[in-house]
Amino acid sequence: MANYSILKLESQNYISWANDVKYLLMERQVWSIVAEIEIELKLDVSTDAEVAKEVKNFKARKQIVMSIIYLNIDSSHRRIVERIDDPVEAWKVLKMYYQPDSKAHHMEVYSSLMNCHILSEERVH
Repeated sequence: MANYSILKLESQNYISWANDVKYLLMERQVWSIVAEIEIELKLDVSTDAEVAKEVKNFKARKQIVMSIIYLNIDSSHRRIVERIDDPVEAWKVLKMYYQPDSKAHHMEVYSSLMNCHILSEERVH
């Protein structure tokens, strides 16, 4: 297994961080958990030993995903997901926090863009 150097998630690098972590999870063959392609089987009284073993294996892989996500977040930002055990939920919360998709957010970005001015000492190339 290769040793990767992923910049920890901070306030300004969500998009590159998300791509890097996604590919790391793909390399570890656990991205399908976050992408909700692979879901946890439900146990009941009629569950045989093989299915129970698969469920146990899935839960272990799910913990690996969560630890990869958590450990690749800067310690000052970990509070966002520190009480979340489900990697799917953690991934969605991080996306919503760092890449909000709301009219208010779009208006804020648009407003800050419209307030940009070229200073007299700057040149346009």
